Formats: sequence, structure tokens, C-alpha cells
Amino acid sequence: MRVLVVGSNGQLGKELVEACSSHAKTVSLFATDSMTLDVGNREAVDSVVRDFSPDVIFNAAAMTKVDLCEDLPEVAFRVNALGVRNLVQAASKIDAKVVHFSSDYVFDGSSNVPYIEWDEPKPISVYGKSKLAGERELRPTDLCLRTSWVVGRYGNNLIKTVLKLISQEQELRFVNDQFGSLTVAKDLAEKSLEMVLYGLGGLYHVTGQGAASWFEVVRKVVEVVALENITVHPISSADLPSDRKARRPKFSVLENFALKNSGLSLLPKWEDSLIELLGEIA
Repeated sequence: MRVLVVGSNGQLGKELVEACSSHAKTVSLFATDSMTLDVGNREAVDSVVRDFSPDVIFNAAAMTKVDLCEDLPEVAFRVNALGVRNLVQAASKIDAKVVHFSSDYVFDGSSNVPYIEWDEPKPISVYGKSKLAGERELRPTDLCLRTSWVVGRYGNNLIKTVLKLISQEQELRFVNDQFGSLTVAKDLAEKSLEMVLYGLGGLYHVTGQGAASWFEVVRKVVEVVALENITVHPISSADLPSDRKARRPKFSVLENFALKNSGLSLLPKWEDSLIELLGEIA
């Protein structure tokens, strides 16, 4: 199977490259990053897809800085929506499958129960709207994985921020009124490749199992690294700095209904994956 990974320099992209490389006997890999391929450039996408002629294209290219998306909506839609269209159109010419990663931000967070794949999206930010637009560019045979709160070994993410703060401060403050499902990038990458090899297509929610607030996640980090002198205080979203431009969904837990009924296993509990991740980072 010939696999093209687009956006290979991000935290998920790097994990996808490693997951594919671990299947070297069955997967022939070609990877591009944001410096070598602009997914918003249709001609460039056509050229790369035509030259490598992959069977599967993993699209890990995305503009994920949610506050910056509010300032640069055209850039957000160019990458998160038009980029998907360009990949799908190029893939259609060679009968390739596109595997795309979307976000819990397609929902407004007003629910008190986990969202399933068929709940109506209602994004409340430019980022969420651009990710939903990207979903709508996909074909029924493509594979779309909605995920949430992605952290990992590579790039910048909340877990690395917390570890840095722990080394500098004794008291931390994190919100206790935003709930989601922490997902480790390595788990997500390996599961997405498994889903392709299993022949799945369509829309799936794929997250770490269980739900938590950011406060609970950070408290777990402190517990795992065994720093008893660190105190984590719960705060409300209203206490956060006013310069955060994008609205965040307060409750964006994703029920993995379709995956649960696909014949494949779910991702591990978020606490178990977090413990493993902290060990790898250390």
C-alpha cells in the first residue's frame, strides 16, 4: 500500500509517519510537510499526488491555533477546507482514499451528553467552521476521524506546557468547566492506520476513552510526576484572560459510537495513555 502523509511536521503527522514506518513490509511511505507542500495550492497538490500515486492520503495538515483563526479566517479556510477539497479532487483522479482528521470544535458544546457522529454540528468559532467545511469536502468512501484535545510527544501542547509550568511555579490554575476527551497523538495515528487496513470509510469519532476537565487532566499530570509541592486550583472559564478570541465549546465529549460498532477496539482510557505519554516525554 502506497501512503502519502501530508502535514508530516505536526504532532499528529510525525506520529503517522512513525506508524506507517513500523509497517514497512506492507506500506510504502512518502511524506510532505507544510514547507514542501501547501495544501491550499491546487496545482502543487495535483503534482505531488500524481507523481507519487498513493493508494491512501493521510491529511494531517491543519491550522489549529484557534485564536489565530479568528484573526485570519481566510487562511483558516484555505488550509482546513480548501486544502481538503484539493486533496480529494487529486485523489479522485487516481482512485485514492483520503483520511482526514477533524475536531470536536464542530460542535457548540451546549450538550450535556457525549456527541455521536450523527449529531448536528454547530461550530461557534472560525476554527470549528473551517473544520466542518473540510469535512463536507470528503466523499462517502473517504475516512474522517473527529478527535479532541490532542497531545503528544511532538510539537507544542498542553501537557508540555504543564510540565514547563511545574518547573517554574508551585501553584497552577486550570478551568474546571470545560469538558472533553484527551487523546494522545500516537494512539490516534496507530488507530487511523488500523482503520484503513481494515477497510473502513465514513465518519468516526476517535478519542481517548473517558471525559475530564482541563483541571482534572492537569491534576493527573501532577499526580503521575509525583510532585506533592504543586497545587492545582480549579477556575472557571470566566477567569481566563480576555484576549482569547475564539469561543471554546464547554462540553465536547465525543461518543465513539461508530468505532465501537465497527469490530475494532477503542483507544485506551485517557489516564492510561497520559501515563505512558509522560513516561515517553520524560
